[in-house]
Amino acid sequence: MSIDQPIYGVDISVYQQGIDLAQVAREGYEFCVVKASEGPYGNGESTLNPFYGTQIHAAQRAGLLTGAYHWLVETPVGAQVDLFLEASGDLSDKLVMVDYESYPNFPSLNPSMETLEAFVTELSARIGDRPILVYAGQGYWNSPPPNGSIVDLDVTTWDAFYPLHPRAGLGSVLYQQVKNRGWGERWGNQEPKFWQFSSNGRIAGMEIDVDAFSGTREELYALAEAEPPDVDPEVEEPVARPLVPPGFRPLRVRAGNYQDRHPTRYQWREDVEAQIRRIYARFPSVQINTYVDHPEGFGRDEDSFDVWGPGGRNDPIGFDLGQRVFDFVFTDPNPPLIEWCIWRRGIWERRTGHFEPFGNNPFTFHDDHSHFTFGRS
Repeated sequence: MSIDQPIYGVDISVYQQGIDLAQVAREGYEFCVVKASEGPYGNGESTLNPFYGTQIHAAQRAGLLTGAYHWLVETPVGAQVDLFLEASGDLSDKLVMVDYESYPNFPSLNPSMETLEAFVTELSARIGDRPILVYAGQGYWNSPPPNGSIVDLDVTTWDAFYPLHPRAGLGSVLYQQVKNRGWGERWGNQEPKFWQFSSNGRIAGMEIDVDAFSGTREELYALAEAEPPDVDPEVEEPVARPLVPPGFRPLRVRAGNYQDRHPTRYQWREDVEAQIRRIYARFPSVQINTYVDHPEGFGRDEDSFDVWGPGGRNDPIGFDLGQRVFDFVFTDPNPPLIEWCIWRRGIWERRTGHFEPFGNNPFTFHDDHSHFTFGRS
């Protein structure tokens, strides 16, 4: 994993009650940090997430690495640490995070750097020598009086920065558009390992915060002092699966509907075939084809392919599998280079380097399959 191919995750609170975290996992997200507590305020009152336990257990059942966070306010830290530890329960195998940002409409509750340092110090004394994450944004961190360096606090930082706000979209698609606009030492003289790059990621039927982790899976789980799950080994070499389905007979071009005019084919140039075999090695249930004059009017039959569900052409691939396949191909560092690709109403072109809306009807939207055309050397 890397900045180019991060591990994706989400952070949720009471506002996402009822979110289907099993669906979140199916869509390719691997960690979920849940708000546990906030306060107590100066009057002794506090705010707890009544769905914290339910959300944590659902995330664990879905196979997500879980975490708990506390929203810091400008009140004595001893009571805040007490509240957080009581609300979050057993922190074993969990990411532990403190949310350091301005408090809307109540500036007297805006936490100071001194309070952050005291909270982290007290929390460390209570939970032992284990990693603590600090979530913040450049705007609040550098606002007067600026907070300066966080390096001496010995924490892992989590940046909040939304270059495309309020644009909504699939997390991985949004990330590919902004990945070169974040990271770096944006605040605190320390480069973050986590980046909340959008608050409008379309996940499990909701628009929520979406995050990227730039390290390895082992590094991610080490921050929770947890063992990473066993995962299938990466299959890097193409497999020798027949590219032509058994019994396939090529039809001639004839007048009629789109498929009559553009009959299916399974013939590609060598490097495109190698790409298809890599896809089949990772996703053996999909079916891939090209067709005569593909795409229509371009005649790039041997340079391009469509990825469908198990039934082949016209069998919808479905969102979950389709997104995983798209992400795999889009981030594959091996040749050939993508010239353009289309998936779920968006087109990416190498000449522009970003996604644009695409399609004007169910046929052209590409909600049911993905399309890739590769450049010619």
